[in-house]
Amino acid sequence: MKTGKMSLKFIIVLILCLTPLYGYAQTTINFDIDPASNPIPDNTVINNTYSTQGVTFSCVGCTTASSNVFAESAPAYAVSDPNVISIFSYTPNITAYEGTIEARFTCPIRGQRVTSVTIQATGYYDNAAAFLYAYDSGDVQVSGSIDYMSALETSQMIVSGSDIEYVRFSGYSTFQGATFDDLVFTCSGQQIAVPGMNQWGMMIFLVFAGLGAVYYLYHRTMRKVER
Repeated sequence: MKTGKMSLKFIIVLILCLTPLYGYAQTTINFDIDPASNPIPDNTVINNTYSTQGVTFSCVGCTTASSNVFAESAPAYAVSDPNVISIFSYTPNITAYEGTIEARFTCPIRGQRVTSVTIQATGYYDNAAAFLYAYDSGDVQVSGSIDYMSALETSQMIVSGSDIEYVRFSGYSTFQGATFDDLVFTCSGQQIAVPGMNQWGMMIFLVFAGLGAVYYLYHRTMRKVER
């Protein structure tokens, strides 16, 4: 009986060690500091600045000579001072006529997917408008938001889905420019972590310790029966 109980406990512990956990992680990109917490100077190209945090940026359909995206100092429009994100190195205002910013995501933990994205849009002029569209890995739009603001009015734009691969955002039209700041994305789902050397060592130890305990208890029980 003790041998059976010991075996059951060992199996339960091993299953708990190997079972993926469900969780979520939220990442905020404020365009003011880099991942090492260093201040980002005005007019800095930030295409890959936040790649270690799971997001890269580019300009799609840009009328400029490159697809670069910049951290642009604009305290009057920034939700978190001093920078906003822009497709220009000389103005924070962007419109779809001039280009659209694309943010592509990679969740740091295997098995998780981006399920929501928010960004703060601020009107550059009165009657301003901004859009935020989310797409899956098949380039299918899964969510979208269009918000209208007056000059210097800020609106929190939100999109959600089960597996967001990337988002695109810009001012809605030529005369409805907007500025953008504080991108937040949430990764959620099962955490399928790849075991490291320490984890593999612990699992191997548990296996042999469990088998040794079962072997010892079995033979001790058999000796008692023979007596």
